Amino acid sequence: MLNSIILALSVSIDSLGIGITYGIKNARINFLSKGILFIMSICFTACSLLIGEFLSSFLSTVFTTIVSSVILIVIGVIIYFDPIPFDFNHSKRNRFKRSFCS
Repeated sequence: MLNSIILALSVSIDSLGIGITYGIKNARINFLSKGILFIMSICFTACSLLIGEFLSSFLSTVFTTIVSSVILIVIGVIIYFDPIPFDFNHSKRNRFKRSFCS
């Protein structure tokens, strides 16, 4: 139960940071893109909780802590050294079609 609360809190803080960043840049997200992001967030959160519950039945806590820490560090290093631009046409509008299909 505590893990679920911590996961929900971290996702909320991450979303707040992204929202503040978009607000500072005056970027607009259309309703369809917001809905898609909402559904994706729910699906990934649910899947991570289910997979975590399944894996916790036969993996040790120490092993999973080490593996998850390594994964987060690798993702952080990749993002730090190879940023991915989201606004391909510099319109400050993040449309699903333009962002993911260009």
